[in-house]
Amino acid sequence: RYTAHEMKRQAAAAGLHVHNMTHWNAFTFPAAVAVRGYQRLFPAAERGTEFPRVTPAMNQMLLSMAGVERWLVRNSRVPFGLSLVGVLKN
Repeated sequence: RYTAHEMKRQAAAAGLHVHNMTHWNAFTFPAAVAVRGYQRLFPAAERGTEFPRVTPAMNQMLLSMAGVERWLVRNSRVPFGLSLVGVLKN
């Protein structure tokens, strides 16, 4: 896992320039923080799959949220999220 600062540092060390960098999965970030907090408070001996099946309606909602996020990434900088994405150039 990289922070934005660490990714920029690693890119520079590799002789690359960060052309663009932003976060991804901002809409699911609050839910992920809540689940991870719950798991730390109440550790289970065995957990099920990390990606459980979702209903078609939930899947459509997640796809719609990803569409909105794609628009945001193209038109602005997303300040937080579960993932960091970037375009690096040499």
